[in-house]
Amino acid sequence: RAYQAQQHQAMLAHGGGEQDEQLHQGLLRLARKNPNYRRNLPHICSFYARGECNRGDECPYRHEIPRSKNDPLSKQNIV
Repeated sequence: RAYQAQQHQAMLAHGGGEQDEQLHQGLLRLARKNPNYRRNLPHICSFYARGECNRGDECPYRHEIPRSKNDPLSKQNIV
């Protein structure tokens, strides 16, 4: 323990803490601010999109109309 404390004090005396602080600030800039919950949603029900889903609330897929073609979630095989 004494050796680690001595090495840590020597690192701080030589300015090693500044580099760590710069790395920490860089990681904070890259960190995602809000989670992406849309990514974890189930696929859109292809039968619902055609108006033919008869499972109702028991269907494990999402019941919503597909989005525009520019949306990344619209690239599902719904035909």
